[in-house]
Amino acid sequence: MGDLFDLKGNVAIVTGCSTGLGVQMAKALARQGCNIVAVARRQNLIEEVAADLAKEYGVETLAVRCDITDTKMVENAVKTVMDRFGRIDILINNAGTGAVAPAEDITDDQFMNELNIDLFGTFKMARAVAKQAMIPMERYGDEGELDTAAIFLASPATTYVTGVALPVDGGYTSM
Repeated sequence: MGDLFDLKGNVAIVTGCSTGLGVQMAKALARQGCNIVAVARRQNLIEEVAADLAKEYGVETLAVRCDITDTKMVENAVKTVMDRFGRIDILINNAGTGAVAPAEDITDDQFMNELNIDLFGTFKMARAVAKQAMIPMERYGDEGELDTAAIFLASPATTYVTGVALPVDGGYTSM
């Protein structure tokens, strides 16, 4: 069956790809041969991330400045990716914020900021990408199409994955 996690030639958008988890996930995808579109608000950081990924993993990269709360910027970012690569295979909707405090201490402004980024921004990016991709396959699964999910969940590479429902249904539950 070969390398079940080979992503050579795929194009992944990773939001929040200027620091932290976004960079970590971009590296994991690049290690598997995936081309990376680093998306975040800070241009200098995403350019640095994109250059590092290209140098270290030999994949194509693109740095796209985007505030995911801005619908026009999101649409332009997706257009930029389509103009460059002609496809989007993967969206890692990682950008987010976190007001870490008891609910009674969070201000209205903090809560609105959370909603704007974590909920509305994530939705805006998913909607823009879905217009170009990610439609349900409209078919039943073929023999072997569950293998990768089973191997993924059973492998020692997923020691931090517990109690997750992983739909493997060709996009049926995303409708």
